[in-house]
Amino acid sequence: MIMEGCDLYIINTAVVTSRYPKAVFLILGTEFCERFNYYGMRAVLVIYLTEWLGQGYNSAVALFHLFTMLAYFSPVLGAIIADGYLGRYRTILYISMVYAAGTLVLSLTAFPPPEMYGPMFGLLLISIGTGGIKPCVTAFGGDQFTSGQDKCRTSFFSAFYFMINFGSMLSTFITPVLRADVHCIEDSCYPLAFGVPTALMMISIVIFFSGRTYYKHIPPTGNLFGKVARCVWQGARSRLKNGNIQGEGSHWLDYATD
Repeated sequence: MIMEGCDLYIINTAVVTSRYPKAVFLILGTEFCERFNYYGMRAVLVIYLTEWLGQGYNSAVALFHLFTMLAYFSPVLGAIIADGYLGRYRTILYISMVYAAGTLVLSLTAFPPPEMYGPMFGLLLISIGTGGIKPCVTAFGGDQFTSGQDKCRTSFFSAFYFMINFGSMLSTFITPVLRADVHCIEDSCYPLAFGVPTALMMISIVIFFSGRTYYKHIPPTGNLFGKVARCVWQGARSRLKNGNIQGEGSHWLDYATD
C-alpha cells in the first residue's frame, strides 16, 4: 500500500517510513484514547446522574448541557495558554493531567455511597481538560510536517478525524454494556463504566509523553486574543476620545493605529 504524496509504504506488512513524521502516529493514538474516554463517559452520564445520584431527569439534562457547554468554552482557554505561554506540547501534557484527574475522581466517586460533590468536581476538571486540549492536538499534529508535505498533512487530518470517530463509536457501544451487564454494585457497575475510559485516558498521556523527543516543538508566538482585545479597546477609546478626525467613511478600528 502506498499513501499518495507521502513517503509511507507498507511492504509485506512491514512499515517503512521516510519523511512521514513518526510522531504523528503517537498523536493519532493519543487522540483515539482521549476520544474513547470522553464519549464513553458521556454515554452513561445522564443515566448515572438519575439512577445513581438521584437527580430528576430535568436536573440531569441541565447538568449534562452545562458540562457540554463548559467543554466547548474551555478551548478558548487552551488556545490562549498554548499560543501565549506554554506552547502546544506542554499545554496538551499539563491539561491532559487535569483531564485524567477529573476522570479518576469521577470513577472513584462512583463507588457507594453516592454523593454529588465529587462527581461534580470531576466533571468540572473533565470539561476543562477535554476543551483545553481540543484546539491544540490537531494543530500540534500539523506542526510535525514541513511546508512541502501538504499531501501528507492532508492524509494525517483524515486519519485524525477517523480516530475521533472510531474511538467515539467503540466507547459509545462498550461503556453502556459495561454499566449494564457487569453487576458489581447492585444491578450495574458505574465504577467500571467510568474506569475503563479513565484507563484509556491514562494510556493517552503515556503515549503522548513517549514521543517528546520526536516532536517538532514550535514556541508560543504571543496571545492573539489579548492582541485583538487591545486593538478593539484602543480603537474604541481613540474614536470616542477624538471623534471622527479621519474623515467620512473611516472605521472606528482605524483608530487602533494611533
